[in-house]
Amino acid sequence: MVEAGIDVSIRGRHATIRETRGRIEALAEGGRYRVASARTGMEPVPVVGLRYPDRETAATAARLTRAYRAALRRWDPALALVDPVVRESRSASASHDTASGQGRLGATSAGRKS
Repeated sequence: MVEAGIDVSIRGRHATIRETRGRIEALAEGGRYRVASARTGMEPVPVVGLRYPDRETAATAARLTRAYRAALRRWDPALALVDPVVRESRSASASHDTASGQGRLGATSAGRKS
């Protein structure tokens, strides 16, 4: 898989994009907090459908998401720019947007203007 070789630098530490995504997913233990685009409210790849137990953990996931997407943008300059922020969900299982296919910013062409 090509993503394993993409380097992500976070606070001076270098990791592959696969390791970064793994850290993002490992933080997701369910809960009321999610990471979403500040502008659209949609969840960007790699945090689609993930929930976090507290605001601090979600903020860490948002920082990792920013680094992950910056690394991907080196390979795909047209990747949608996203400012990941923490949002509180109404309930711990509030994922109706992602279940219906709404609320996603994909890793390729989603979010681009034609």
